[in-house]
Amino acid sequence: ILSFKGTAHDWESLDWQYRWIASEYWFGDDVHIDSRCRETSLSKLSKYTDETDYVELLLNSTFVFSPGGASVNSFRFGEALQAGAIPVVTSNYVPPFHPDVDWSDCIVRVSDARVVDTPRIVRSIPPQEVKSRQIVCSRLTEKVFGDPVDDRESFSLAMKLWQVRIQDALQKRSHLSSLLE
Repeated sequence: ILSFKGTAHDWESLDWQYRWIASEYWFGDDVHIDSRCRETSLSKLSKYTDETDYVELLLNSTFVFSPGGASVNSFRFGEALQAGAIPVVTSNYVPPFHPDVDWSDCIVRVSDARVVDTPRIVRSIPPQEVKSRQIVCSRLTEKVFGDPVDDRESFSLAMKLWQVRIQDALQKRSHLSSLLE
């Protein structure tokens, strides 16, 4: 039901701490955590599947933990969506094109204090809500990332979003200039 594959570091950033929590505290026959840490010899964090197994893991997961990493973004977010899974994100994660694209009916967001409870949280989501989130995720994936055959709609959306953001920035700049005069 829930999976994560990634590297954990002994760095103090919250996103890296979430990975340690997943590796150390998430258990169950329906939870698959595949992580490693280069800075420590802890055997629990030394396994790592190959890419073929990872694709199978994604395709067989209902939820994929997608914490940030070295940046505010997470490539796992896109991988989860492309595999038909529901991304599970933390409170500090900013999804692509937010706030212009509303991801709230797709993703599952867990607070910092509840990251350790993530397996229990996703298990408690009713099947109908899971199905509803999967449908919303699928629609948003196609809208934002495009159809592999015809991606004109996603390109058009991206251009509209940039246009709105540029117009907003120009208005703020003009307003600031008028205040300074």
